[in-house]
Amino acid sequence: MITSRYTAELDHTGKKLILRVLQTDAEGNEVEDSTEVFLSVRATPLPPESQSMGAGIIAAIVAVACFILLGNSEKLIGSPRFFFVF
Repeated sequence: MITSRYTAELDHTGKKLILRVLQTDAEGNEVEDSTEVFLSVRATPLPPESQSMGAGIIAAIVAVACFILLGNSEKLIGSPRFFFVF
């Protein structure tokens, strides 16, 4: 079996696609066949965007929570033993 591939574009809609096959056997006999189809190409719509929170929003929430905890670290664990420099 031989497979043939064709990649269509939107502007190919309504055009005729013709596939011609020529088969030759071991004795040199030839058989020709053709098939015609009219193309109907439609664009597939893109999937809707996700409504979930992005990684940037989640990172910002975690960063704010860390700053709140670090700001209250003296009350939670005594005097702070580390600090951040930005």
